[in-house]
Amino acid sequence: MTVDIELLESLFWKKGYHLFIGYTKDDLKKEEGLIKAFLSRRVDGIIFIAGKEDKNKEIEKIIKRGYPFLTIGRFRNLKTDFITTDYYRGGYLLAEHLYQMGYRNLGVVFYENKISYLSTEERKRGFLEYAKEKDLVVKEYYLKREYHPSGEKLIKDSEILGEEILKSKNRPDGIFASNDEMAAGIIKSAIKLGIKIPDELGVVGFDNSLSSILSPIPITTIRQKREEVAKEAFETMIRKLENNKIKIERFIEPELIKRDSTTGVRPEILYRGNPRACLHR
Repeated sequence: MTVDIELLESLFWKKGYHLFIGYTKDDLKKEEGLIKAFLSRRVDGIIFIAGKEDKNKEIEKIIKRGYPFLTIGRFRNLKTDFITTDYYRGGYLLAEHLYQMGYRNLGVVFYENKISYLSTEERKRGFLEYAKEKDLVVKEYYLKREYHPSGEKLIKDSEILGEEILKSKNRPDGIFASNDEMAAGIIKSAIKLGIKIPDELGVVGFDNSLSSILSPIPITTIRQKREEVAKEAFETMIRKLENNKIKIERFIEPELIKRDSTTGVRPEILYRGNPRACLHR
């Protein structure tokens, strides 16, 4: 979740508004049904958390009607007022951090491309853009996309993929996983294979979830500022209720959280003789 729902509800309550909440898990029919239900209740405005890039005729109708509407996150092919974490910047910060810590042979681990989320694409794009600036080649690896009812299953699947990656010839020495659960799985595979972290391998994730702390080795990750997103969404919707003609496109800077999966002393031999590449915490 990219926003603190509890805080958002509290802010609207103090302002005299009730916040009706619906969860869809990216079910398009359920999204359409909830939007129709909210409109039938004559709600004052709608805040929508963007997910899969699917055509949603109900959202298009709201936009055409000029209804007070705000998305948390962006759509690729649908123009809306939005507030979002700057996912591109998050990916960029992670690549910059790995580079500064001396990692040069990089890899990214994401879901396969059949189902695409703009937030996921943006974090990868930011990472690859920084690598391009530094003339680094990045290997791309993909996890078969399945529904994971628990983080445990995702971690296990990522551990299996991690073993394949780390057993390969010319394996990466720095890996960016799309989220913390995938990063935790890769770390578990490295431990099983006897690969030292961060000496021989650096791993970064995204989201600053509980998995990033509970991982066998705490994970360097990106924290999305969920509280700030909630406050911005509240303030923006109040403004739109007063004047719906205002246009909002707001990117919120994420925060790099450094942990043991990348920080520490690394042997100079890994960096092809670069005497300045051995960095300390």
